[in-house]
Amino acid sequence: MRRSHIVFVFTALAVGCVESTKSGDDDSAATETGDTGDTGDTDPGFPAVDGCRAEYRDPELARTVLANLPFEGDGSDWAVLELSIEGELTDLGARVTAGAAFLGSGAFTLDGSLGVVAQDDGTLAVFEVDSAGNVTVVESGWTSGFYASAVSMHPSGERAWVVDQNTVENGGGVYAVDLSCTDGTPSASAVPVDTLGRIYAANLPAAALSVPGREDRLIVVGAQEDGADVSLLAVPAGTELDRIDAFSDDDDAWLTVADISPQGDLVLLTDTSAWSDRENAVAAISLQADILVHAGVDDLFDGVALRIGPDGTTAVASSGYADAIVRMAVDTTAPDAVTVQGTLHTDGGSPQLPGSMVSVQRGSLGGLVLVGEVYGIRAMMMGLDGDATDLGVTSGLSNPGALLVQP
Repeated sequence: MRRSHIVFVFTALAVGCVESTKSGDDDSAATETGDTGDTGDTDPGFPAVDGCRAEYRDPELARTVLANLPFEGDGSDWAVLELSIEGELTDLGARVTAGAAFLGSGAFTLDGSLGVVAQDDGTLAVFEVDSAGNVTVVESGWTSGFYASAVSMHPSGERAWVVDQNTVENGGGVYAVDLSCTDGTPSASAVPVDTLGRIYAANLPAAALSVPGREDRLIVVGAQEDGADVSLLAVPAGTELDRIDAFSDDDDAWLTVADISPQGDLVLLTDTSAWSDRENAVAAISLQADILVHAGVDDLFDGVALRIGPDGTTAVASSGYADAIVRMAVDTTAPDAVTVQGTLHTDGGSPQLPGSMVSVQRGSLGGLVLVGEVYGIRAMMMGLDGDATDLGVTSGLSNPGALLVQP
């Protein structure tokens, strides 16, 4: 298949840039994105959703990127960067103060006006971004009693799903948090909850993922007493429709991160357990209507962050202890839907402790991934069938933690 070659140059204030255009283990570049750059307020194939932040942001505008600086001062500063439509990442020099978030996950609303992220102390930070890219901290550390470890967004932009990665007895599960349409302030949701405020209880859960195109469905990655570790919920009530054991390992998995394909038909999740009888792994679960189906497992060491590309044929993961970014081919029609292809080829040595990972899913930058590592933020472009191109590391931000990027 013919593939175009695109080079992005990344800059930081008064600092030089590192650039690399080598791809994969076989040096072939692959940069197709699978997105047509729509600028309307709905995405192709996705039904319109009601909500005060449900209008899709124009994907051909510059994006605001937020990066926590966990090792500067008390770790509460967040750097404000701009990702231009040409792919240039620039540190604007602005800093806002919330809380430390080394690996906390978060999300923006579809219109890009509000970002929510889980912080190291279990609280949420809420950021508002105006049309000029100015960032305001709405909440620097909010909780209704949960200890947040991950956040995803309902497509309406009026509710966030918050994961508490505790045991069931200590509050583990998924919480619904409402976001004011007036000023973005969070509040405990009025949806049906248990006495702890959860809509769904799970043991040591890793993620809660809205199903693209299905606003009334939520995937939860978290262990149950029968060994199942992936559940499909009807929301907002939190009614379980199906559950499945992804790793078949008698509940020894340590569920770390997960992502769902933009098509809403496949979930990938990682196990980084040091106690399991088998190797660390990535598992694939197919979503067929309201049924969860096994779709394969492959070895993946210490997968601490994971993103699936816009066309659903490529995924990448940060492997912290391996100092590597792992490339995976994804094929929902195959008996084994995920296959590890190898590591991303990077000029200038291996990635150093890669961690937090965010991606752009829409427009001409669809497939671009940003990864926090020791020497800055690495960029890469996902291609087709497990290929990816390294685009180098920005200088100027040492050891960035959690990342957020506007859609």
